[in-house]
Amino acid sequence: MKLFRWLAVVAGVGLTTQLEAADHPAVVILKTHCVGCHGGPEPVRNLDLSTREGALRGGGRGPAIVPGDVLESILYRTITHQHDLKMPLNKPKLPDADIRVIKLWIEDGAPWEAPEDQKDSKDSKDSKGSPESKQTK
Repeated sequence: MKLFRWLAVVAGVGLTTQLEAADHPAVVILKTHCVGCHGGPEPVRNLDLSTREGALRGGGRGPAIVPGDVLESILYRTITHQHDLKMPLNKPKLPDADIRVIKLWIEDGAPWEAPEDQKDSKDSKDSKGSPESKQTK
């Protein structure tokens, strides 16, 4: 059931970055719109959204995401402009389709990787190890 929900949402998302096989669609949105400021060696306000750990740790205002709880997730409240801080800063609000992807992602526990059924089958097979890679010398 989740597969159909995600496929419907992803089909309607206007992402400017190509999905990487391992990235969840919400992570691609974060990389596209947030990580430029909230990533790298010195992220703004010490909020690093380039990793799940960084998003869970959060910055000066607390955790950016609270898996399963959209209303407690500052990330969601800032991108929907339901917070005193509105993100992305000095830019238009994210498209509604992108906000919906992030909402569903947080509700589903904020997994960093794409669901297995959305990954490129070749990349999934290679990451698990092909029979050739398991041969002994």
